[in-house]
Amino acid sequence: MPYPGEILGGVYQIIDEIGKGGVGIIYRAWHLNLQKYVVVKKIKDNYVGVLEARGEVDILKSLHHSNLPQVYDFLQVNREVYTVMDFIDGHDLKYYIDHGYRFEEAALWQWLIQLCEVLEYLHKHGILHLDIKPANIMLAKDGNIYLIDFNISLSGEGDALSGISQYYASPEQFRKWTALLYEIKDQEEALDAATDIYSLGATFYHMMTGVMPRADLNGMVPIDSFRLNYSQHLIGIIGKMMEPSKKRRFHSGGKIRDSIRKMQRTKEEKMTLRIVFFGMLLGILILLLTIGMIFYRNHHHAGEKEQAILLQQEEQIQQLYDTGEYEAAYQEIIRILSGSTEFLEKAEGAEISFLEKAADCCMELEAYAEALQYTQELLTLAEKPEYYNHAAIAAAYLGNYSEAEYYLEKARGLQGDQTEIDQTLAEIKASKGEYAEAIKTYQSLWQRDGSIGILRRIALLSLKAADSQPEYAELAVTSYEKIQSSQNVFYSDRMNLVTAYIKCGMNQKAISVLQEMQVLYPDKYEVYTRTAILRYNMELKKPPAERDFLKTGKDAEKAVQLYDQSSSEKIDEQIEMLRQLLDTLP
Repeated sequence: MPYPGEILGGVYQIIDEIGKGGVGIIYRAWHLNLQKYVVVKKIKDNYVGVLEARGEVDILKSLHHSNLPQVYDFLQVNREVYTVMDFIDGHDLKYYIDHGYRFEEAALWQWLIQLCEVLEYLHKHGILHLDIKPANIMLAKDGNIYLIDFNISLSGEGDALSGISQYYASPEQFRKWTALLYEIKDQEEALDAATDIYSLGATFYHMMTGVMPRADLNGMVPIDSFRLNYSQHLIGIIGKMMEPSKKRRFHSGGKIRDSIRKMQRTKEEKMTLRIVFFGMLLGILILLLTIGMIFYRNHHHAGEKEQAILLQQEEQIQQLYDTGEYEAAYQEIIRILSGSTEFLEKAEGAEISFLEKAADCCMELEAYAEALQYTQELLTLAEKPEYYNHAAIAAAYLGNYSEAEYYLEKARGLQGDQTEIDQTLAEIKASKGEYAEAIKTYQSLWQRDGSIGILRRIALLSLKAADSQPEYAELAVTSYEKIQSSQNVFYSDRMNLVTAYIKCGMNQKAISVLQEMQVLYPDKYEVYTRTAILRYNMELKKPPAERDFLKTGKDAEKAVQLYDQSSSEKIDEQIEMLRQLLDTLP
C-alpha cells in the first residue's frame, strides 16, 4: 500500500487517500511530468492480472470523451496493480443527494444529454458500464459532468456483477445477480446497453424524487406518481428509461438524446409563433428605440481627453495580448469594464472593443464559460460570424455540442470566413479528444497561410494528444522548436517546449530551455520550480551513490524565495512540496 510522498513508477507522487471505489482504494497523486493532479486507483488483489491479460489497458487508454476521465497509465508495483486517470475536482452526485440539494430542470436536461452521449460512446466501443449510480457520476467545479469507474465493466460480466449496486441495477441485472448469488442455473438473460439505460434512469429518479429506487421493483413508486416540479417531458423520459421490460425501454443513449432534441425543437417552434406575434406588437417600439439610439450616439461623442485615454488603454492591452500575457491583459480589461460605464459610452465602439479582447483572452486562458458569456454579450450588440465561431468553440469545450452546432450554423449562415469555420470545426473535434483530426485540419491551414497562431495550435494540441498518444510528443517538440526560432515566442511556448522535451525523454534539453528562461524571466518563480522538480526526478533515476542534489536545492531555494516575495495570494502546491523537499535533501 503506497504512503504519502511515495513515487509510483517514477512519475506519480502519492498525496493522500481520497476514498474507496468498486474496484479498490483511490489516491490523489501529483503527475511529476504533466505537473497536475491525477487519480491513482489500487486494484483489489483479486483483480491483479485480469486487466492486463485481457488487453484492457489499451482499450481504456484509447477512450477519449469530454465526459470521461482520461486513463493515462496502468502499472504493477510488486504484486500491487494501479490505474492512473484524470483527477476530477468536484463532488459526486451522491454528495448532493445526501445533502438535500434540489436539481434545476435545465441542469438535469444538460447532464442527461451528456451522459447519454457518453453511454452511446462506450457502447459503440463494446463497453458496458454496469454500475451507474450517483456515486459514479462526478460534477466538476466547472459544471461539467463525468461518468467514472467505467473500467470495472472491462473485467467480464461475472466480475461486473460482483460490483453491482442493487438499488440502481436493472431488473435483468438484479435477476442475474440473484441467480449467481444463490447458484441458480439456466439464467441466460443477457445484459446490454438497455441495462445501463435503466441504471441511468434510476439515478435521475433518485435525484428528482429524493427517494431511493427499490432493488427488486416490488413496491416501486412510478416517477409520474410523485408531485414533482419538473416538466412531464422530463418525467416521461425517465419513466421510459426505467421500464421493467427491456423491449419497452430506450435501447441506446443516442435514442434518448434524439428524443430530447425532437421535443426541444417542437417547443422551439411553438415559442417561435409566440415570438412572431409579440414581435409584431413590439416592432414599432423597437424601431423608435433604434432611432433613439442612433440619435443618442450621434450626439454623445467622447471628449478628446477620454478618447485619448481609452486609445492608450487599448494599445497597452493589445501589447500584453500580442506578447502572450493573457492573464495580465484580462485583468486590465476587467478593471476598465468594472469602472464607469459613462466613460465607456462616450467613446463609440469602445465597449465592443474591450468585450472582444476579454473574450479573446478567456479563450486563450481556456476559461470557456467566461469566454462564452462575453461572446453572447457581444452577439446582443452585433451579429458577426466571428462571434458565432468563438461561441461554438467555447460551447464545445464546455461539452455543449448541440449548442456548438447551433452557433456554427449561424456563422455559416452569415457566410463567415472559411478559414475561421475550419478552425472552429478543428476545435470542436479537439474538445471531443479527436486530436488527430483536429491537428490534420490545422496542418492543412498551416500549409495555406503559415501563421504563427496556427502553428501554436498544432503545437498545443499535439502536446495534449501526447498525454494518451505518446507519438504526438515529437510533433509537439518540432512545432514548439519552430516557434522558438521565430520572433514571436511567448513564455508559455517555452514552458510547453519543456513539457514536450520531458515527454520525449529529452530531459537535458528541457534543462537547457529552463536555464535560458531563468535569464529571460528572472522573477518568475514557476521557472525555478519546474527546474528543481525536473532535476530532482533526474537524480532519483541515478544509482544512490551517484546522486547530487546541490543544483536541485539551489533552484528550489530560489523558487521559494521568489514565491515569498511575490504578491500572489494563491497557495501553490508545488512550492509547498519544495519546502518539504528542502527539509529532506542531504
